[in-house]
Amino acid sequence: MSFRLYIIIGLFLLATGNTGCQSETNEFQVPAGMISQDTMAAMLLDMHLLESASNLNKLPISNKYHAQIYPFVFKKYGVTQERFDTSFAYYRSQPALMDTVYQQIINEASRMQSEEGLK
Repeated sequence: MSFRLYIIIGLFLLATGNTGCQSETNEFQVPAGMISQDTMAAMLLDMHLLESASNLNKLPISNKYHAQIYPFVFKKYGVTQERFDTSFAYYRSQPALMDTVYQQIINEASRMQSEEGLK
């Protein structure tokens, strides 16, 4: 089974755990100061991909470098760890919103997998 398929399955399982409070409209207003829904989805996708790659030994990442995954993603998106932690806590407290974020992640991971299959 391919590396990306594992990621998609894992993301699907995470996303389906939060479907009990799904909003009818899927339109959410994220409070000011929080990371936007699109940016949060992109950050989490990057984190999941990097973690999966390091766990499957696709990247030569030791424990020392594994700890650098998050700072790398924070720097890429210009977000502090404190802002991420606060925003992530907010998203976790809103199951329907978190479900929407993970649906975006699944959609993007699926798109990436299909592009990889075309190569």
